[in-house]
Amino acid sequence: MATRSLSGQHSYLAGPRRIGKSSVAEAALRLAEREGAIPISADLLYLATPMAFASVLFDKVAAAQGGASGMLQALRKKQKLLDIESTYLARLGPFFEAGIKIHEAAETPDMLLNRCFELLGRLAEVKERRVVLLLDEFQDSDRIHPRFDDSLRHFAADRTHRVSYLFSGSRASILSKKFGDRKSPLFRVAMEVPIDDPPPAEWIPYLERKFREVGIQADEHCLAKLLEESGGHAQDTMALAAELHLLMFARQQHFAGYGEAEEALLRALNGLATPFGQDWEALLPREQLAVARIAHGARVFAGLSGNDSEAVRRALNRLREDGLVVKEGEGRYRLREPLFAAYLRRTVALP
Repeated sequence: MATRSLSGQHSYLAGPRRIGKSSVAEAALRLAEREGAIPISADLLYLATPMAFASVLFDKVAAAQGGASGMLQALRKKQKLLDIESTYLARLGPFFEAGIKIHEAAETPDMLLNRCFELLGRLAEVKERRVVLLLDEFQDSDRIHPRFDDSLRHFAADRTHRVSYLFSGSRASILSKKFGDRKSPLFRVAMEVPIDDPPPAEWIPYLERKFREVGIQADEHCLAKLLEESGGHAQDTMALAAELHLLMFARQQHFAGYGEAEEALLRALNGLATPFGQDWEALLPREQLAVARIAHGARVFAGLSGNDSEAVRRALNRLREDGLVVKEGEGRYRLREPLFAAYLRRTVALP
């Protein structure tokens, strides 16, 4: 991802929450920065308006110029150009005028978004360095503005615009449509970078080393239990390892076996109850039916009428597109996140 961004290409990561997309994307940003690029990121999950998006971008650009956060909001509060303190002009330099233009475009969303992307190009030009922008939770771009992708397309397709884009999102089906549907303004703008869970066996030397660095000896039974429960899922494995570390620290104990791994599992499930509960509530009824049956190891279509079977089949297709469910064979599925399955077995009855 870093190499491609440095050459002016755009990439995207797609998959369910808690598989490490943001960590991978941020690592790519750091690698690109090491090679001279200016890294900027914005999480669209928390941005609901074009001006909110503009404020985040402008603050990041101001920081690259030696300014401070909140400078765009400070500019917007000024009624007349003459009222603006000289300190803003001194800090922002060539981006002072860009801030005024963004302020003037506030009432016109399309123009405001164009000003935002122009700002990034201006930063690359002034610094004579490539800018790499990470847009996290990019499936929410339409919520900021229905024509967000249209504005972005013009700049992302312009090779003279020295800005590369990294996209990340937890709704794989939406991102696949954004970049793979011919009717989408972003068709073929970015190429997908697959992100898979490491095989459980590849975790063992890493976990052994990390535990050893903090004075903990985790035996083979302990590590086998951790990886059996996590399946090598990135966030689940790290959650279990973190809980085991905290447990051993609290007890001032240096040897971890199978029993300690079991306790770490219970602690992790308790800690993840809130996000897992939210994930469960976000599922549609037919999706809940399918997910609960998969978690319990039951036959997904057992006892369903023809119409209900078709509805559940469509739900399964959506879940598979978004990476929440993996098909293992004819009529056999598993949840990609093992701890979520363990949570459901504890809290949701078999429907």
